[in-house]
Amino acid sequence: MLEELPQDNDKLQLINPISVTTNTNKDKDGNITGYTVEFKDTVTQQVITTLDVPISKTTDNNTMFKVNLGTLVDKPVTPVVPTIKTQAHSKDGDKIIQINEVSEKTPIYDIADFTNVLKGDQILSYVHRVVTDKDGKVTSDKLLQTIKYVADDETVKTQQHRFDTTVDTTKDFDIPDDSKVTYVFTENDFDASANPEIDEPKAKHDDLKDQDQTLTVDKVTPSIDVEKANAKVPDAGNGNHTDKDNNVGVNDHDTEDTYFEVKPNAETKIFFRGTNNGTEPLTHIKVVDKTTNGSVNIKGMTFTYNDKKLSVNKDGEFELDGKLLVLQPKESVIGSGTLDALPEGELHGDKVTIDGIGVYSKKHVSDDDKWYGKVDEKLKSIVEKVAGSLPTTGEGKAALGISIFGAALLGFAAYLKRQWIVTTYRRVIGKIRK
Repeated sequence: MLEELPQDNDKLQLINPISVTTNTNKDKDGNITGYTVEFKDTVTQQVITTLDVPISKTTDNNTMFKVNLGTLVDKPVTPVVPTIKTQAHSKDGDKIIQINEVSEKTPIYDIADFTNVLKGDQILSYVHRVVTDKDGKVTSDKLLQTIKYVADDETVKTQQHRFDTTVDTTKDFDIPDDSKVTYVFTENDFDASANPEIDEPKAKHDDLKDQDQTLTVDKVTPSIDVEKANAKVPDAGNGNHTDKDNNVGVNDHDTEDTYFEVKPNAETKIFFRGTNNGTEPLTHIKVVDKTTNGSVNIKGMTFTYNDKKLSVNKDGEFELDGKLLVLQPKESVIGSGTLDALPEGELHGDKVTIDGIGVYSKKHVSDDDKWYGKVDEKLKSIVEKVAGSLPTTGEGKAALGISIFGAALLGFAAYLKRQWIVTTYRRVIGKIRK
C-alpha cells in the first residue's frame, strides 16, 4: 500500500492511498511463469497501471520493474463508469422459444458485453417472466432466478460473459389468447466489496422492454382435421368444423345429394385420415364413427400411425405401445373400414368425429366429416329392363340385341357417367354371347 502521510500545517487534501497487488501467472502445468502487478486507487477504484513481469526478471538481482504512476493530484479522479449491454438467446440461437423447445427445463442464455469491468466485480444476472396483455400492458412480472458471477481474468480481458440457465415453459400457454409471455434478462455490476442486497450497482441494464435482452414464447394453435372417403385415403382439410362439403375430391361425399353410387350387392371400402394441422402436439385423440342414415354400419375399423397399428383404451383414446398417442403437428393417423352391401334404395350416411387435447395449452379441439352412399334403383331397373327385352336365340337377334342394348346403355352411361353401368353392360353381353 502506498499512502501519503499528512504534513504539519499542510491543508491540501491527501492523495488517495494506492494499493499494490501482485498475482502469479502459471502455465498449464501449474508452474509460475511470472507476475502481474496492479496499482489501484483504493477510493475511486481506478486502475492506475498494470505490469506483467516474467519470472526471469525476478532472479540474479535484475530490476523487477519500473513504474511511472503519472501525475498524482490532490483532487480525486472521477472514476470510469462501467457499462453493460446484453443479447438474450433461446437454445437454437434466436429470440423465439418455439414449440419444440418447450419443456420443464428449456435452455436459454444471455451474452453480456461490458466496458471497464474489473476483476472481482460481482455481476448479477436476473431472469424475469413477463406477461403482457393485448395492449402491451404488463399483467405479471415475476423474478424467477438470480445468477451470481464474479469477474475473473478472462472476463476482464474479453469484457464479456455468457449466462446459461433453464426455465419451465410448460405453463406459458395457460394464459388468455391475446396475451404474450416473454423472458427478460437484466444485469447489475457491483464492486467487489459491495453488498448487492443494499448497495447500488456501479452499472446496470434493467430495461424490461429492451428487445435485445428479451425472449418471446411462440404462440401455439391447436387444430385437428378428419376426412372420410371411399376408394383411397383422402387428403387433409382445414379442420375445426370449417371445411366446405366435398372438399377433398371425387371420393368425398359429404351430403345426401352428392352420395356415392354403391354397386349392388357389393362391399365398399371406406378410408379415414385424422391430421394434426395446428402448431401444438395433441394427445387424448379419439375417433368415433356413427351411422346417421340407413341400417348398415361401417365395420372392422382400424387405425395406424406411421404404419404401426393403434390400440384404443377404455376411454376410447388412441394408444401406441401402451402409451397415449402424441400426434405432432403435420402428422396423421390413417384408418379404414368396410361398408357391407346396402339394401336397394336405402341411403346410407355416417359421421366420423375426431377429438384431441393440446399437450401444452390443454385446449380441446375437434372436427367431423360425413359420407353418404346409395344403390340407385332407377339405374338398376333400367339395366334389368333393357336386358330382359333382348332376344335370347339366333345370331341375328343376338347381334341386334347387343347393338340396341349397347347404344341405349352407353348413351345413358355417357349422360350419368356411372362406371358400374359399363361393367353391367359387359356382363350382360358376355351372357348373350354364350
